[in-house]
Amino acid sequence: MPAYIELFHGRTDPKEELEDWGSPGPVFGPLQFVHTTYACDIKFNHADESQRDGWLNVTGDLVYYDGVYYGDWSVFTELSDDLKERLVDFEQSKAESHQNCWYLIRLHGGIEPEVIGPFPTETERNERARELRKENDEDVIVQLNSTDSKVAVNAYSAGYLLSEADQ
Repeated sequence: MPAYIELFHGRTDPKEELEDWGSPGPVFGPLQFVHTTYACDIKFNHADESQRDGWLNVTGDLVYYDGVYYGDWSVFTELSDDLKERLVDFEQSKAESHQNCWYLIRLHGGIEPEVIGPFPTETERNERARELRKENDEDVIVQLNSTDSKVAVNAYSAGYLLSEADQ
């Protein structure tokens, strides 16, 4: 049974507090599956002959697509007539937000990295950095600014960094 994703409760400014429901968004499908990972992205696979994958990024509490930030999405298997009018072909390039993303990198004991964020605003990120500093003045706290909601920081093991002569 195919699935569909509907985006709604849209606004063009992610910081806008809506008094009403905002704009209705597109409907994507038919899809073989829909999967959400850690509330960071919504992954899916098209049920047509292309079998192509797609994903929508969740930044803060909003989903971005084609210049609009949506506060709600729904997944369903029955496509009603009113939703058929909003059915569009998903384009991955329209799912890439160029919104600034604010993160912290905390180096526990100056060694083990932890990525914290994204934060909805730079101010909230900076406030969290001050809180972390008050909790522990030995950890290294670094700010990371990005236009992509996917960031990874990993530590090298001590053995990996040794040259062959050192081993």
